[in-house]
Amino acid sequence: MNVDLAPKDKEDLEAKVEAGYSINEEEAIRRMRDSDNFNEEFYAEVMVGEQQIIQGEVVAYTPGLMEEIRQNALTRAARGERPFGG
Repeated sequence: MNVDLAPKDKEDLEAKVEAGYSINEEEAIRRMRDSDNFNEEFYAEVMVGEQQIIQGEVVAYTPGLMEEIRQNALTRAARGERPFGG
């Protein structure tokens, strides 16, 4: 399928390829879509957190909690998982 892009959009894609962001325009589009999906997932998680705060579902921030969070992040990273959610 071929899609005609607005000149500015075409320029933006070409600039991403020239800057080394991707090897071609199709990959640049895929990477932008992946970034958009990540941002949507992140925003959804932030909204969950805000609702938990509103409902009083909070935990005191302590050095012990910070260490637990750090260890959890390291474990997830070692498994190749994202820092939150899926």
